[in-house]
Amino acid sequence: MRKIMLIDDRTIRQIKFMEETGIDINAFSDVMDNFTDDKYEVLLDEFRNDNFSILNNYDVIITHRSAYGEINSKVLDKFKEICKQEKKSLVFFSGGISSITYFKQPFEFLLVNSQMFYSKTLELFLENYKETFKVNILQIPYGNRWNINILLNTLEKINRYIGENLEKQSVSYIKFKIDVELKNLNDILDYEEPKLENGMISMETLKHFSQNLSNQIKKKVVINV
Repeated sequence: MRKIMLIDDRTIRQIKFMEETGIDINAFSDVMDNFTDDKYEVLLDEFRNDNFSILNNYDVIITHRSAYGEINSKVLDKFKEICKQEKKSLVFFSGGISSITYFKQPFEFLLVNSQMFYSKTLELFLENYKETFKVNILQIPYGNRWNINILLNTLEKINRYIGENLEKQSVSYIKFKIDVELKNLNDILDYEEPKLENGMISMETLKHFSQNLSNQIKKKVVINV
């Protein structure tokens, strides 16, 4: 049976977060192996010897993004390569990650802040995996209502972006998409791309586009509440 792999070189921090949030990830040892302390050191030696075969045992690889010292970049790149080849899900957490980033292709990949990672939603993710053996890494930051939370978060970012750029006649559409993380809607909502001129979108067109998105998001949220 495949499982979830969690690697954290900062054991004391993990314990502290569990105490603060009241979660007990060790209660899920039947579906998740927690590599800390001596288990982490043994694993690190394997990686130093270019042995990554242990990853074959897992559906999901979750790791502190800075856990591997002088070979950190090599290990993280290897994780990405293996997850791409074997269609595994990969999660990096770190105190230096300020916002949630998610990619579905070419493999499921999530970046999340450490404090958000060690929260009650992590238990929900583990409980769901234990019951169904289905992987949904978006439950880690967003919980069971992950799709509604993504919609609402994106709507908030769109409205903030409009407010911050009201005095401009036009803005870069690509920059708008990046700033509001519009890609997060792709698997949840259907929308038509607005008309552009040399990659720029007028503020008037952007307002209409954003209003249409807002209406769709609100309808979807109401239906699922």
